[in-house]
Amino acid sequence: MKKNILIIIGIFVVILIISIFVLYFDKKQSQSLDLENGSQNTADKTDDIDALKNNNQAVMDSASRMAASQAREIDSSDHYLGELAAPVQLIVYGDFDDPFSAQYTGALREVKEYFNDQIVIAFRHFPLRGNADAIAAALAGECAAEQDMFWQMHDKLFAASLEDGLNEDRMKADAGTLDLDVDEFNACLDSQKYLVKIQEQLDEARSAGVFGAPSSFINGEPIPGAYPFEDFTDSQEREREGLKSIIEGYLNK
Repeated sequence: MKKNILIIIGIFVVILIISIFVLYFDKKQSQSLDLENGSQNTADKTDDIDALKNNNQAVMDSASRMAASQAREIDSSDHYLGELAAPVQLIVYGDFDDPFSAQYTGALREVKEYFNDQIVIAFRHFPLRGNADAIAAALAGECAAEQDMFWQMHDKLFAASLEDGLNEDRMKADAGTLDLDVDEFNACLDSQKYLVKIQEQLDEARSAGVFGAPSSFINGEPIPGAYPFEDFTDSQEREREGLKSIIEGYLNK
């Protein structure tokens, strides 16, 4: 009888250890990005305003998950618009294959036009696993940057994403319309030479508490989701400050 009890206890311990291992492995898998193989699933693309509001609501309600540690300040290694000495820094972690990141560019354009030299805006990569062309698009942005055309390619990639036409053939065609050295661009894209840089930015974002795209930091303040330029009412009928009011708050301090 005692022997049977010991056997049962032993089996239970083995099962417990296996369960812990499986849970740990699943968690690590969910936190990592397979940069070589990418994802097999393409995210649904939509410009539905209700979906955008629901997305905003979800990420805003989860804002407390953003880590206390702040994102690295913008420096010369970044792709940025404006001057590094500007009083307000806006860092965007985005995904070229994400509809909310694509729509967010409109608000960012308004921010730059309105605040001009009072703000510097940087874009960093946060490719989502569910978006099939996210990694290739991030690589395309880096390859265009080799020829000082990051922001031009940035706009092309997001335009293609909104049109549901983001793919490598489109990226290579857009390189031609931007008058890039197409052979050089194609070789760069095919070689995937910037995978390590993209992974580093992804890891950096996670360390700062980023869990989705787009996510921003304004002078260190976490802004999860695609905030509009103007103040708005969320899906819970709560009044929220838009990017304009948040930035003005920093300028008026």
